[in-house]
Amino acid sequence: MISQPAALASWEPYLRLFPDADFVAALAPLAQRLDAALGPMRTRDRVDEGDPDGFSDIGRRGPYDRLLLSEWLLADEAPDEFLRRAAMGEHGFLQLARRTRTGGRVSFALFDAGPSQIGGPRIAHLALLIVLARRAEAAKARFRWAILQKPDQEPTVGLTESSIRALLLARTSLPPTAEMWDKWRERAAAQSDVDDFWAIGGERLARFAAHDGAASVLVRDELGLEANEISTHIHRPGRADAHVQLPLPADALCARLLRDPFAAAVAAPTRARPNMAPASNLLFTPGGGKLIARAQGGGLIAYPVPNSPRSGPGYPKVYQHPSRQTILAAGRTGKAYVIVTRPTPDALLISCLGGKNGNVAAGGYPLEAKYQETINTGPESPLLPCFAEPHANPEGSRLIIALPRNSAGPRRLSIAHLHRDGKGAAYVSQRYSNGVFLAARGARDRIIYGLEAPNGWSVAIVGSERTPHEITGRPDAQSQGLFEGYGADLVDERSVLIAAHVGNEEWTALTRDGMIALRSWPDFRVVGVIAQRGNPLPALVLLEPGARRLRVQGPNQSHALPFTNAPIEHVTVSHAAAIIAYSTTDGEVFIYSLEHQAILYQLTPNGSDS
Repeated sequence: MISQPAALASWEPYLRLFPDADFVAALAPLAQRLDAALGPMRTRDRVDEGDPDGFSDIGRRGPYDRLLLSEWLLADEAPDEFLRRAAMGEHGFLQLARRTRTGGRVSFALFDAGPSQIGGPRIAHLALLIVLARRAEAAKARFRWAILQKPDQEPTVGLTESSIRALLLARTSLPPTAEMWDKWRERAAAQSDVDDFWAIGGERLARFAAHDGAASVLVRDELGLEANEISTHIHRPGRADAHVQLPLPADALCARLLRDPFAAAVAAPTRARPNMAPASNLLFTPGGGKLIARAQGGGLIAYPVPNSPRSGPGYPKVYQHPSRQTILAAGRTGKAYVIVTRPTPDALLISCLGGKNGNVAAGGYPLEAKYQETINTGPESPLLPCFAEPHANPEGSRLIIALPRNSAGPRRLSIAHLHRDGKGAAYVSQRYSNGVFLAARGARDRIIYGLEAPNGWSVAIVGSERTPHEITGRPDAQSQGLFEGYGADLVDERSVLIAAHVGNEEWTALTRDGMIALRSWPDFRVVGVIAQRGNPLPALVLLEPGARRLRVQGPNQSHALPFTNAPIEHVTVSHAAAIIAYSTTDGEVFIYSLEHQAILYQLTPNGSDS
């Protein structure tokens, strides 16, 4: 349970439903603002409607069958006085006691789950659900709510974990209609105990509510480049309208709150045939939506990357290539997967699978003799990325590919440009032929290279006017070199996060604002670098001794991923989200989200343990 500050003590029974302190910190100020605008629930005592329940008091008014016995005694002994008291209204009568019923016995909220309320407005819905539940309890009333687009469904009672999940999962493509509204109003009118009725949603629902004199909350997403807030307009019959702006938390936190507010979702394993296990290392496509690897028996396999553990897991897809040659490099441009093979020693072949070629000129590209011996085409060579060159002329389309080198040092590669001129002639030219450790594609078509330099490392951004960034270090033949990963708030929109090995357990991360020192642990192997939104410091991704678990380790965080059944063989970090993918020696594939702190996807080939 999360301890709340004194100002939130009265909210504790409602906020403690959320196990994550970040969720509580995000929702509490929104709920407080809305609570102040809505005000307390109005109730009225209906003292004349309850059933009789004895006598409660003595009064000066009432029927004479409830006149006090002492008054009747006065009528016998002093009739003149009795008449005087009657004329002056001084007689005493027994007052009936009645079972008191409260006017606001049920507070009812109707939520619009249509297209206009997708995204940010759902955060406002969640805050309003908390506010209305607390408000009803303070008035000793019951709270019920329902989804406008489900007029035949029974209302949900109260605020629980399951009811919150139901609200967040109630998305629909149906906009509000007058028929939906009329059905709910008829149901509410048939229940005399519903006195507090709220319509919560977009402009169409607000118009229906205003026409019938019902209270409403109009929720709108503020559109704009800088806007990151929700606008709410509160209408209450007989009271002044109120307008409240709700600042939204960070995008990543909003996504987690909407997709998995209780951090309990775990992706169910996808069972697949053994040939769905990867036959190489793993690569994320530039947008981060797919994870690719060489397929068993040739071709390329693409694994889906879900948005949350609750998303459908999907099934991998294999793209076969007729030649069944080893794929040297692969990537995605447009809707096509671009692969690079070497059918003969003196040529490279570019093929597009699964879609249009995305302005990539497929076909053969001759290799000059001086390049032929430098390329490692063995099945043990790593699968490397390829990208369409930024701002290339479609008529003379260009492709940038990373190729595995025949080199004694680990992770060395070379960079080649493939292009055709307007006459169709094909050319291969090597841009960097030695000391290259990484090639990645950032946003806005920026290609990032990490190179060995005389005094350390050099990071060059193609398509940028910036000069290369120099990182001092001591590279040697066995150096782990450079890693790229998701930079979150630490890099600008054109780049990715880079970490460079500078000696022993010392690493340096290159960020937008400068260098940040990182340190690995003895006997742990660095396999990547990553950052999270809201955290000002990056972290290394480490493989523990024994290779059964990964750990995210930084100056202000330490997070261990789940253990695997078999040793981890390949690891890669997305540069589009805080996601790590890894595969094991028995063919299992895992995709793990740091934002959700949960496995998004798990593929288990048949015959492997789950």
